[in-house]
Amino acid sequence: MESVVRKFLAAFTDRNVDELVAFFSDDAVFIDGPRGVHRGKEAIRSEFEAELAMGFESIKIDVNSLVANGGIVMMEGVENYIIGGKPFSMETIGAFDINRDGLITRWRYSYDLKPLTDQIESAGFNVPT
Repeated sequence: MESVVRKFLAAFTDRNVDELVAFFSDDAVFIDGPRGVHRGKEAIRSEFEAELAMGFESIKIDVNSLVANGGIVMMEGVENYIIGGKPFSMETIGAFDINRDGLITRWRYSYDLKPLTDQIESAGFNVPT
């Protein structure tokens, strides 16, 4: 199950919504800290489309630690972005439930958005919403 999460997080680099959504079961739940709860594959698709439309030139998630126990996988890492040619980063943690088919059924994602928005604003950019 660890490999599912590693592949999923690595897929953000390609910014392909279809590829990202394919990691989820039809009835999956994505609990995204400050951005709310998204139930079902189509709601998750809409959220990914909104996030990827924010103007990030690139996204890369570096996994600092990852532990797995059966179908539960927990990770801690750093999201790295390029906006307007400048790098920005944000620390994150996540917990995933993976079913026997290797699909994500629940993803709880936490982060403090303020340090990222502070970085973006101090660089003279408008904060994406």
